[in-house]
Amino acid sequence: SFSGYVKKLITRKPAIKTVMLTILNSKGAVMFHCASGKDRTGVMAALIQLLIGFSEEQVIQEYTATGHDAREDRITKVIEYVAQQGGIVKYLESCDLTLDQIQRLKQKLLTKVTIQDQN
Repeated sequence: SFSGYVKKLITRKPAIKTVMLTILNSKGAVMFHCASGKDRTGVMAALIQLLIGFSEEQVIQEYTATGHDAREDRITKVIEYVAQQGGIVKYLESCDLTLDQIQRLKQKLLTKVTIQDQN
């Protein structure tokens, strides 16, 4: 049986899809957060980081840097589960996102935003 964060990856797929589509369809930047940034926020950040090409080591480093009892084993289990599903793209497809949506999301996340002076 699965526990903790991995259980959320299985049971919260509709919420994960909603977050990813919200980011994809936003006109500008999107901020997501929770009380300490280690649980739901930490998992969402890890999924996004995996999508844009962060290494497992980088994801772990970013997650544990937040402190707040952000233990390495928790995010390692997330990374391992995603890998067991065939990788981040296959996992997001299992959340009912299309390959086109996933590719456009990745491209959007990797696009450098420049601020235009309105004057």
